[in-house]
Amino acid sequence: MFKKLLGFYGLKQTGLNALLSVSVDLFVQYHNLTTENKSFLNSFISGSSRIDGKGKTVGRTNNEKSQEILKRGFLRECLINAIIKTKWIMNEDKEISKNLIYYFVFKKCNNPIIPDNRKIIFAEGINAGFKNDFILSTHLLLPQIENSIKILADKCNLLTAKIYEDLQHDNTLGGILDKLINISDCEFIKELKDFLVETNSINFRNEVAHGICEPSQIDYYGIYLWWLSLKLIEDRENLFEDMISTTANTQ
Repeated sequence: MFKKLLGFYGLKQTGLNALLSVSVDLFVQYHNLTTENKSFLNSFISGSSRIDGKGKTVGRTNNEKSQEILKRGFLRECLINAIIKTKWIMNEDKEISKNLIYYFVFKKCNNPIIPDNRKIIFAEGINAGFKNDFILSTHLLLPQIENSIKILADKCNLLTAKIYEDLQHDNTLGGILDKLINISDCEFIKELKDFLVETNSINFRNEVAHGICEPSQIDYYGIYLWWLSLKLIEDRENLFEDMISTTANTQ
């Protein structure tokens, strides 16, 4: 949809085609191609810890989970590198107008987990990314992705509030993603969990929200969040439709 629209405006499609054609399911393929580390040293290692820049232990996990995080992190870095290089090529092309981004988001984006009153923020965040301002893009898109995940959970008939408490606060993003993972094998959801809220991984959402991330780090990982947002908009049928329809059919 978006690719055809850009072609209509006479813009090169190669770069964006490349970005949108990459599937997060590559994480599954990579996991299937790799073998477990069977070194005898594994028997002496019970787990691993994540240390922040100030020397504090901010995460701890067992050895099996640690290996999974390392594998996922390795492929993510490869993807980020490819996205950055593709974006460099796109930067040599015509600048995509803000009106075009708005047209796509407001007129062509029929996404059940992006409410009409949030489309303007998605449009501004996507536009900032096309202008290579990934710090601004991150701060616009990150809360909207979280809101969309909560809407997805609602559509899958999952409770998103702690009803057993006197004050019914929403579950944390990590808690909601865990509930979605329990009902689906969606790789996109698993990647959001690892990238955004896993304390032994990037923990991007929490570190940005609490002002821990350095600007250079936000800029670096912001392009990946921007790419995930493009996937969320463009590939909604492949990502979530089966999850929503399957859940509805079991009710």
